[in-house]
Amino acid sequence: MQALNLMRKYKKAFFFCFLLALIAIVYFRSLKYDYTYFDDDVLVILNHDFISNYKNIPKFFLKGAFYTGDNSFYRPILTLSFSIDSMIAGKNPFMYHLTGLLLHISAVFLIFVFLRKLEFNEMLVFLFTSIFAVHPAFAHAVAWIPGRNDLLLTVFVLLSLIFLFDYFNKEKKNTVKIFMALFLFALAVFTKESASTMVAVMPVFMFLFCKNIRKKDYIVVFTASALIFCAYIGLRIYVLTGNAAEITFDFLKTIKSILIYCEYLVIPYRIYLFPDNIDLNFLTFFSSLMAFVPLMASLFFNIGRKKVILFGAFWCLVFLMPSFMASERIISFLPHRLYVISTGFIIMFIEFFSSASEKFKPAGKYVIFLLFIFISLFTWSSCIHVKKFQNKYIYISHAISEQPQSNMLRCKMAQYYAENGKYEEARRELAKVTSKDGTYSSVYYEMAGYVFSLEGRYDRAIELFEQLIELFPKHESALNNMSEIYFLKGEYGKALGYAERLIEIRPERSDYKIHYAKIKNKYDNISENK
Repeated sequence: MQALNLMRKYKKAFFFCFLLALIAIVYFRSLKYDYTYFDDDVLVILNHDFISNYKNIPKFFLKGAFYTGDNSFYRPILTLSFSIDSMIAGKNPFMYHLTGLLLHISAVFLIFVFLRKLEFNEMLVFLFTSIFAVHPAFAHAVAWIPGRNDLLLTVFVLLSLIFLFDYFNKEKKNTVKIFMALFLFALAVFTKESASTMVAVMPVFMFLFCKNIRKKDYIVVFTASALIFCAYIGLRIYVLTGNAAEITFDFLKTIKSILIYCEYLVIPYRIYLFPDNIDLNFLTFFSSLMAFVPLMASLFFNIGRKKVILFGAFWCLVFLMPSFMASERIISFLPHRLYVISTGFIIMFIEFFSSASEKFKPAGKYVIFLLFIFISLFTWSSCIHVKKFQNKYIYISHAISEQPQSNMLRCKMAQYYAENGKYEEARRELAKVTSKDGTYSSVYYEMAGYVFSLEGRYDRAIELFEQLIELFPKHESALNNMSEIYFLKGEYGKALGYAERLIEIRPERSDYKIHYAKIKNKYDNISENK
């Protein structure tokens, strides 16, 4: 009895300790994990010299997320976060995983605080926050280093709305809070393009949840956020080039994405590491039906406040919308995109369950019991899923077992085998790669050329890299490999030419400069001897 009284007295402390324990059970092991070498090699390892130099911080805002202008991502705050880690711990993956874990803990606590400020039922907020803390779909955001952008995005979005809420709902307005709300919005936008939809979310949020709002308040917040958004768009267009700055929209793909993401949230059975091809099935349609229950119950049966449930649905849609308008090269069904979107989903279901429990009082206990079952199942599922991110080989092995038809994964496995001297296994993986109309993807040319260069079959490697450079004249990996191969063959003039092209593309890369100096020295010595 005394224990129960203590729990009631220190309820919030108990909630937070419970949430910390859940997160530790699922993610604490990830602190010992290595890199997966899927994007984290480019974002951290290969560009470590650049990001670890604090003098380069202004340049982060003038480069794409992968440090060139020919990619579709402009996310300077993400680069800055990696820079801070690199300045603290170099290339040690522990620091990058620790930052991800701390950001996840922050996001979990902020969701709890945010939902309580909106005066939702405390027990339901706690239970749904617990589900968020251990949901299998979010392992990509926490355990996979490149998924950090969604952690940062969620933290900045929630903090921005909390400051906005506090500014309008306190009797004495503190102008620092409105400036903080807009500053955090700016950080969110420069973290990930999805945050641009906050321009629409903030006025709706103010209308529904904030008090003492005047018309000019809407104008001020909307105008300020729109100006920040325009600054972001201007810089993005300036930095990204060609197709990277273009967007496309496919209605059928959009509908499929919504259904798949509903499945991820409700019944996360098919949470693949590399989800480039997922078909719709019975599970998808059943999950989607369950996901729309709060909306349908509100619209047709008056269960829950319509405005609140519609706001949750609006949140989900607008934050997911930027992923519908992206280059065709972008994989459509990455689960970590749901990290920020899930807040809207939680709002819908908390409002639905709160109202349903009031109307059907005996159902309240069953709802709590059901949610505890979900927490237990999701914790168990996430513990299994997180293990897949341990290192490069485990990551690729699991990814191929999930989607054996993926050419990208076959190429990556071939690379792994070749780097470990298993050339026969590498060639076997490359043989499984299928082509369309006799042509292959850029990844195939890159990895096959790399495999043959490691094996010493330079002529075949050159042939493949030339095909890749013809498609992408600024492909760094192809240019670098061509330079290395010609250097090993003793053709220093050709090696020097490719090294010069590399420096023109990436003048900040010190390893390219060292490589160029090595070739130049050799070339000059031979020229003098002649």
